[in-house]
Amino acid sequence: MNTRKILLSVVAACLSCYGLQAQSVTVFDDINISGTKLDPGGVGPIGGADSGAEAFTTGSDSLSLSSVALELAKSTGAASTMTVTLESSVPYTPSGNFVAAGLPGAALDTIFSGSVSTLGLTAAPKAITFSGLNYTLSPNTTYWISVDFPNYPTAGANWYYDDNSPAPASDVATQTQWNAYANNQHDPNWDSSYTVQPLMMTVLATDLSAVPEPTTSSLMIMAAGAGFQYLRKRKATKA
Repeated sequence: MNTRKILLSVVAACLSCYGLQAQSVTVFDDINISGTKLDPGGVGPIGGADSGAEAFTTGSDSLSLSSVALELAKSTGAASTMTVTLESSVPYTPSGNFVAAGLPGAALDTIFSGSVSTLGLTAAPKAITFSGLNYTLSPNTTYWISVDFPNYPTAGANWYYDDNSPAPASDVATQTQWNAYANNQHDPNWDSSYTVQPLMMTVLATDLSAVPEPTTSSLMIMAAGAGFQYLRKRKATKA
């Protein structure tokens, strides 16, 4: 293969890299699978609690959180301010009411903070999606999505749960099924966690491993361009 063909092959390879699209992957989902939607009742996110959270675990891929959907419905309480937060997971030795080995930890990213009245909730539960997120998730790590009502007991929303096992990330054999509650207090003062009836949410992320490294591709194209320029000058000199 001559030099010109080699350079053309390099350029073609670089262009194919740039043609790759970032892939959207489902990390956690128990909204879009069949099951029974269970009303928590009360005026808080889950059965009158001040705060509620659901855990999810990433697989071996490098991901960037892109959107979170929660199955919410209007509650009997007055509309209030709601915060939705991505949080780390801290280990906990189960005892008493605690039956899960982890609890929400430090706040990592604010997904939503505002009035419940802006969400367009109805008496029937529906998925409310918070998109446009961009937070890099570490591989093989458990995180929590936390919902808190700072002005409880005026809440205005309920977060539904169901009887399903959530769909796991594509590269996770089993998905963590932990939820946590804070009664008469607020996140981060959690007082119970369980491993049954997951709160209904969908977590989507962008697979960063499918995106080419821009610096490397750019350098290859620059080198190929320099090679073509060299060939043009050499051809002109011979002429």
